[in-house]
Amino acid sequence: MDMELFSRVKKPIYAALIDIGSGSVLISIIVSDGNNASPTIIWSHREIAPLKQTAVEIPAKHLMSTLLNAVMLIDSKGIETVRDHDPQAKLTHVQISYSAPWSYTVHKIMSFTETTSFTVTKELLNDIISTITKKIDEERVDKELMDHHGLTIIDQTLSGLTINGYQSHDPIGQTATNVSLSHTSDIADTIMVDAITELQKKVLPRATTTQHSFMHMFHHVMQTYETPFNDSCLVNITYEATEIGVVRNHILEYTTTVPVGINTLVRGYSKALNVPHEEAYSFLREPYHSRALETMSAEKRKAVDAVTDEYKRNLATLFSENTTLLSIPKAIVIHNPQDIDEFLHIAIAEAAKEVTCTSHTIRNVNYYSPAPLKSGADNPSLKQVTISAQFFHHQFNHIRPISL
Repeated sequence: MDMELFSRVKKPIYAALIDIGSGSVLISIIVSDGNNASPTIIWSHREIAPLKQTAVEIPAKHLMSTLLNAVMLIDSKGIETVRDHDPQAKLTHVQISYSAPWSYTVHKIMSFTETTSFTVTKELLNDIISTITKKIDEERVDKELMDHHGLTIIDQTLSGLTINGYQSHDPIGQTATNVSLSHTSDIADTIMVDAITELQKKVLPRATTTQHSFMHMFHHVMQTYETPFNDSCLVNITYEATEIGVVRNHILEYTTTVPVGINTLVRGYSKALNVPHEEAYSFLREPYHSRALETMSAEKRKAVDAVTDEYKRNLATLFSENTTLLSIPKAIVIHNPQDIDEFLHIAIAEAAKEVTCTSHTIRNVNYYSPAPLKSGADNPSLKQVTISAQFFHHQFNHIRPISL
């Protein structure tokens, strides 16, 4: 097992990031230099799929044209931006991520415990790895069933190691009574994986490509930040879905999702007020939302409140799905593609409190970032690219994931 922690690169890496959401595709070009704490974003663009009139199960084909348009922009505008930034530079890496409902993040933890202290050796860790690998193979859905459900495993890593309950990056030779390893499997929709792989091969056929679930990246980036908590609930809100990940002692133990997102509210407000979708988006921003409620008729306000309340009930269902196993931690960290933090923070706080009967600390993920991302562009989508850019930068310039 390779326990090397740091790997410096001599030259900056130019990478294309493709984040596939439930109703949009975010594409970015970044420069990752191992001598810098953060990467530099030199170009970013979000391609949004047409908003459907009804909330139906999201077919993959609904996003295909959006995905095609986004990747073609990398081939034109993205590569042009790289040349303008550095005529000698080349895009050598592509990082692809999938949000719910296109991906699932599955976690397993294997522990070795003794009543008396023992010394951690490489042989012991290899034995634990062999055991956890066997356990995963036994519990994993067989390939035929995976194919039947249209799923593909896109990434597998040993994502964490703890000694006596504390994270460790240098365990060999330590004295312990407990050693635990956590394993992460990223699983994605096969149709989406095949589509983006084919497109990527046409645009950047020689690039090194990695694929991950967004929740995996979200959790990893949060672990690189200094936060005042060990337990948290990660919430990723996209246009057509919301996914949560429950973190205990820095380990992502459980994830779940509902097909409810920003567009759920937009469709509801549009119908309740009989206004276009574009205008309905305004109701997701404060203070416009509160002021608009004060001036509209009682009938319209009742209709708008009904949409908001239904959204909160869906969130509460998400938070309460598995409370017998894992209750929602006090710290809630949110990632969302729109600048509507205040509205979402209030909705999530009320939904979580309904389930837990306690107040929660709600923060956007950028609140905990130790340093803002650098930008080489005029108007970059810095907030939207944070997770993907920091994940890539950290993987290629700092800590390598433990491989099976």
